[in-house]
Amino acid sequence: MKKVLIGMTCIMLAFQGSLFAQVFADFEDSTAQGFVDNGWGTGFTSVGVIADPTGRSGYVLALDFDVAAGQKGVIEYCCNVNPGTADILTFDVYIPVDFPDDATIDWWAQDNSSWAWGPDDIYSGNQLAKGEWTTLTFYLADWAENADVSFDPYEPNAIGKMGMQVQDYNSESSFTGQILIDNITFGHTDMFADFDDGTTQGFVDNGWGTGFTSVETIADPTGGDGYVFALNFDVTAGQK
Repeated sequence: MKKVLIGMTCIMLAFQGSLFAQVFADFEDSTAQGFVDNGWGTGFTSVGVIADPTGRSGYVLALDFDVAAGQKGVIEYCCNVNPGTADILTFDVYIPVDFPDDATIDWWAQDNSSWAWGPDDIYSGNQLAKGEWTTLTFYLADWAENADVSFDPYEPNAIGKMGMQVQDYNSESSFTGQILIDNITFGHTDMFADFDDGTTQGFVDNGWGTGFTSVETIADPTGGDGYVFALNFDVTAGQK
């Protein structure tokens, strides 16, 4: 059966150029810089700044999580954060090697106009590097432009609240551990290809597999503006 794959976010990830960033919080003054446990869950037994135990930087925000105390913990920064024209928000996270594969970490935000939610960008434990630092991304511009949501963090609105949550709803889990956060940053991307001129802008099927029955640019069938890159995939024609 032929399926059309419209990978808008994946394509944006693949084709981003240089990143221009402004650090919002790095905790190097040894304070939490406004981030607190907001009480939406009881999984965090403490939220505070500590000397970086990994030795990468000076100080980090440490979230002590105990699933026996609660299956969700949430931190928050309030209020009225103006992201300017930033496309994305990134944050560095360090999770222990025994972080459960089915537990999740995500960033959340509400705008300051309608208090609409920005949809979460959720990362599960089986997608994350464990025992090392990795950078996760929240796609402000994608969500602001999504026709299905009313989230708008840009002027004259602002981000009313934002934060990160850890969730582990596996009833068999006994996880206890410390999650570290650092370098919360608003970023600006240099777009390489957006396909809005109706062409594939140089991208072609390179023939290393026969699974794509066509590679083309089409009007966005999801209701967004302009055009997207469409990959028609048929596993009977090729598995790659």
